[in-house]
Amino acid sequence: MYYSTIYQSPIGAITLACDGNGENLVGLWTEGQKYHGATIPEAMAEKNNIPLFDKTKEWLDRYFAGEKPAISELPLAPIGGEFRQGVWRILREIPYGEVMTYGGIAKKMAERWAGKPCPARRWAVPLAITPFQSSFPATGWLAQMAV
Repeated sequence: MYYSTIYQSPIGAITLACDGNGENLVGLWTEGQKYHGATIPEAMAEKNNIPLFDKTKEWLDRYFAGEKPAISELPLAPIGGEFRQGVWRILREIPYGEVMTYGGIAKKMAERWAGKPCPARRWAVPLAITPFQSSFPATGWLAQMAV
C-alpha cells in the first residue's frame, strides 16, 4: 500500500507519496511530469493526515521561502534498482548553489560503476526533492530530468 497527497506549491501541484507505514517518502512529482508515479508498483490511495506529509510540506514551504533545508531532514526511500539509487545519491550530493550537468552526473555514475555492467535504461526520478535547480543539460537550457 502506498499513500499520496497533493501539495500546492509556487510551481504548481506536487504529488507526494509515502510507503504504507507513512514512514518513508517514496515519490514526489510535479503536475504533468513525465513518468508521474511510474516507480510506484501499485495504486496509491489519497490520504492527507499522515505526519510525514505534514513534515514534507513544512520542508517544501521553507524551501520555496528561500531557505536551504537539509535533504537529510526527510526520510527518503525512492523505489528503484541499484542504478537509479546511484543517480539519486549523486543528485542528493549536489550542494545548493552549485551546478552539475547531466554529463557530470553520467561521469560520476561511470566512475562508480567502473568494472560493473551498467544497465542502459530510461531514467525516471520519483524524488526530485534535491537541490534540483542545480542539474542542467550541458546546453544550459533548463529541462525536466527523469531518472
